[in-house]
Amino acid sequence: MSNATHETQFRDKIPYDEGTEEYKLYEDLLPILPSPASARRKLVIITDIDMDIDDMIAIVILVHMHHLGIIEIALIIANYRPSEMRAKFLRTVVHLLGANEIPIAAGTDGLGGAERETSWHELRNLTFANQTWNIEKMEYPTGYHSLDKLAHQNDTQKLVVLCLSSLQDISEYFGKQDDEFLRKHFGYIIVQGGYIIQDRSIKPDLKAMNNSFHPEAAATFTDRLHTLGIPSDAWGKEVAVAAGLDLSIFKELDGPVGKHLNWKLPRQLYGFYWDALNKPFKPHLDKAWLLETHMRIDRTNPAFQTMIAEPLSFGKFVDQTKLPAYDACAAMGALGDPFLRRLGILENTQEISDQSYRMFGESPGNLGGINPENLNLALRVFLRGSIKASYENASKLISGRITWFVPSYETTLESFKKKLPYLRENAHNKIEDGTERGIKKDKFSKPIQGIEDEGPPYELLFQEEMLQQQTINMESLTIDDAPGNGD
Repeated sequence: MSNATHETQFRDKIPYDEGTEEYKLYEDLLPILPSPASARRKLVIITDIDMDIDDMIAIVILVHMHHLGIIEIALIIANYRPSEMRAKFLRTVVHLLGANEIPIAAGTDGLGGAERETSWHELRNLTFANQTWNIEKMEYPTGYHSLDKLAHQNDTQKLVVLCLSSLQDISEYFGKQDDEFLRKHFGYIIVQGGYIIQDRSIKPDLKAMNNSFHPEAAATFTDRLHTLGIPSDAWGKEVAVAAGLDLSIFKELDGPVGKHLNWKLPRQLYGFYWDALNKPFKPHLDKAWLLETHMRIDRTNPAFQTMIAEPLSFGKFVDQTKLPAYDACAAMGALGDPFLRRLGILENTQEISDQSYRMFGESPGNLGGINPENLNLALRVFLRGSIKASYENASKLISGRITWFVPSYETTLESFKKKLPYLRENAHNKIEDGTERGIKKDKFSKPIQGIEDEGPPYELLFQEEMLQQQTINMESLTIDDAPGNGD
């Protein structure tokens, strides 16, 4: 195929009008278009999609890049308990984005066998779960088998692996292969989380959520990575906080994928808000965390202590929130340095060499050469572009009302509120005396649900909050498709 034909095909896929700022951003990619198509990066993605909203944003953008010919997504593995349900959700998302040729596999539970309850806004989309392709395909191939098959078939180009979840799957696979095989078939690893880099070696930063899911797997994998000398990047939370997305972007997302994002977003935000203001239900979240990560108020800012002391309404929190799309930032990194430099996202000139590792977002003042404004622009343009490009196909596949499963609670909202002061004090006392019997934990001492035998009735609390917030500008938090009585 000639370069002119290649360029014409690319331009035909741009979902914005010629002459717009968005169109120009796509045009900027023309000089780095892989040619021939076989030269595209072959990407393997490991994701806990729909645990939080950022995984889905990452997949939406990466599938768009797949369609544009920037990369080739060779495999997506859905891991983290319940991985089979996650694989079904993922398959629907990929179908709606018009890329049903991408292989999907179900990975490990990501927790090394530890128990875990799904959150109240996680994998609740009944419409996505009950599509024909999910009913007909009752089981998915394992992530290990699919990755092994792909690696053995891939002799011409090394695989790039993007890890957006627990490192259990990649750790187990690398642990069972010899060095020569891995060096031959794997060329680059990108993780969302964090590395501690010392003397050209790496260790996992266990404060990063994805590393903490299975600390042993994270440590084993990074040790093996260092031994192999396979280069790797880690994208930390500070990059995502600096490049936080304005919530107004979600108002522009339509179709079934956009509707799901708009259903999940306010619930995820409300969950963070409620937990942070009702510590110690989730001991690792507090108001200071909320102000820093979502409202981007630094502790050195005089306003920080003022806001710590003052009441914070959910409406004010939403109005000032910039969504840190952690996994979507790492996904942009998976597109490669030429892509990042072309769009002005990566501004340093240091080239990565063998046995080199980079950490983007080591601290708020050290983002590793990332320009957060340009990263934010790219995230917004490509997220909207992917939804626009796939809208017609997605709306044909799912044209009616989307329904979600409503969690059932043994308590009523009124009863919970009456018990709340006692439960909060009880949970606090149990943390102080070391018993912590009021908080269920997994094998790594991370809380997996709320107090007693049942967590707070989040959906009931959320619906009440929505009714109270009608006078506040909550346009981006539409509840048009919110579930009523399970319809």
